[in-house]
Amino acid sequence: MTDPLFPASGPTPPAPGRRPRAPEAPEELHPAQAFLLRLWTDYRTPVLAGLLMLLALALAISHYGRTQRVRTQEAAIRLNAAATLYNRVVLDRGISREDAERSLRDAITYCDDVRDQYPGTPAAHLALYVKGSCHFERLYHYVGTGEQERSLEYLDQAIAAFREYGEEATGNHDRAKGLIAEASCYENRAFITNDSELMRTAITRLDEAARLGQGSYLEAQALISRARCLEGLGQRDEARLTYEQVIRQRASLAQQRAQGLFSLSTPGGYNDLA
Repeated sequence: MTDPLFPASGPTPPAPGRRPRAPEAPEELHPAQAFLLRLWTDYRTPVLAGLLMLLALALAISHYGRTQRVRTQEAAIRLNAAATLYNRVVLDRGISREDAERSLRDAITYCDDVRDQYPGTPAAHLALYVKGSCHFERLYHYVGTGEQERSLEYLDQAIAAFREYGEEATGNHDRAKGLIAEASCYENRAFITNDSELMRTAITRLDEAARLGQGSYLEAQALISRARCLEGLGQRDEARLTYEQVIRQRASLAQQRAQGLFSLSTPGGYNDLA
């Protein structure tokens, strides 16, 4: 007789009147399932580590993107402050020289801060152009005051800023823009010092700017400035030819645009103009 507190070891006998159930055969896995199971069993630790690394990398990239957006916005705000000070001086021609100098100096400080604290942002590059414009505007308030040395100092600082702007530019448009501004400084320096060689330097810069800005308004701007420099050198006939070249080019461009907008053969043209 079996003790109920200490049953005998071994399988439990089937209940009376029931047939014993045969043990279930293990389910056979598909080869692909077996491969994945073996892969997970053997490599789950490095797989989990790799997934965690990918997650950490994604979070780092997201954080970097947010940081860059914040830096770009902060740089734009500072540069906007510099541009506001510059525009205040330009628009208020009744401003005293002391107030103008103070505002432009503060604007230049903002530009330097953008360059130092936010390198690589679009505002950092544009800050060079604003800085050069501020130095050039400082010249305006000292022309005719007898302080030629200070005027030339401001011009040299403007030339350096515009040259660096052009050198850092990644496209022809910005390169041409920097060359035109730099040439304008050389032109003014030539007038102040009566140095014809500086005027020729300006013409060289303008020729390159016209080439880079071909087909855009910058080409016309460069050619007009070139003609003005030729006048300064006494080459009036060549200056007149350059002015005529600009007129022909702009007239041709205006005609092309008009034909594109109003031609009957142009889709969307105004058919009632015939």
